[in-house]
Amino acid sequence: MNKKLLIMQAGVFLIFIVVAIVLTQNIDAASELRQAVLSLGPLGWIGFIGLYTAGTVLLFPGTVFTVAGGLLYGLWVGFALNMIGAMAGASAAYYVSRLMGKKAFEGLAPVRLRELNKKVSKRPFETVLILRLVPLIPYNALNFALGITNIRFKPYFWGTFLGILPTSFAYTYATVRVGEVVAETGLQSLTRQDLVPLIPAFLLILVLAVVPFVVRRFQHSKLNKDEFLR
Repeated sequence: MNKKLLIMQAGVFLIFIVVAIVLTQNIDAASELRQAVLSLGPLGWIGFIGLYTAGTVLLFPGTVFTVAGGLLYGLWVGFALNMIGAMAGASAAYYVSRLMGKKAFEGLAPVRLRELNKKVSKRPFETVLILRLVPLIPYNALNFALGITNIRFKPYFWGTFLGILPTSFAYTYATVRVGEVVAETGLQSLTRQDLVPLIPAFLLILVLAVVPFVVRRFQHSKLNKDEFLR
């Protein structure tokens, strides 16, 4: 297990919490904005998804949209809109990368991914899934990077969907809980006990850092077993 990766994952989560707290400091303004957006109904959903999609293609940090989705729409609706927006953006970026060609986005692709381009086509779904389960790999950049590989859209889509599902839920859940706590007690009155509801989301993100290593180890052992049986 990579201890440095776990530490960095914890750091990413803490930064995420700080962003959520900063965005919830001005409760009155946030409440007014939320009411205004909710009054738009489905039109507001479409607008949010459109902004999320455009932001993803333009390499704007998706965390900001995820936080906004949780604060504006709550846990379940916010989570659904975050997933739709992220997937629409990922799909659009994939095809933009395909249309513009490898030279335009080759610099965004990790060196190992470019070197293993021929091999990833054998297990495209598993490759995308593992890469998505590691949040430290920039999500938006990876959209374009995977677009210049031999991976087709279907395994790309489902690998991305399942890969970002737990992280998106954890971040949306954490945002909603932070917003509720700050709204009820105020930023200055926060205590350790108030942060207890965030522990499940924190643990989930740490678990996500371990999953790719477990999967790789399983695949490696399976490969050795197959070679032995031959």
